Amino acid sequence: MTKKPESIIIEMENARYAKIHFYPYQIVPQEIEHHTIALLTGNDEKDIPYLRFSLFFQHKIWTGDRPIRNGLLAKGFDNCISPEERLLKHL
Repeated sequence: MTKKPESIIIEMENARYAKIHFYPYQIVPQEIEHHTIALLTGNDEKDIPYLRFSLFFQHKIWTGDRPIRNGLLAKGFDNCISPEERLLKHL
């Protein structure tokens, strides 16, 4: 696999994971939770956690899933960006 010492591998993993923040869903206010459920009910409810935190942190929803985007648009929510749109912004 690798010839690097285990201590170096552990150090590299720690450096990578140090930039990841884990948040409990309970930090999201109830009104955002209710709004999230209303937006995704009947669409793709398994994405509720993803949308919940995107709304909470006020970030665009990054998805290439057309049914989700179309369902959100039908409910008046247009704060989405596709992987293709994201790529074009950086060209």
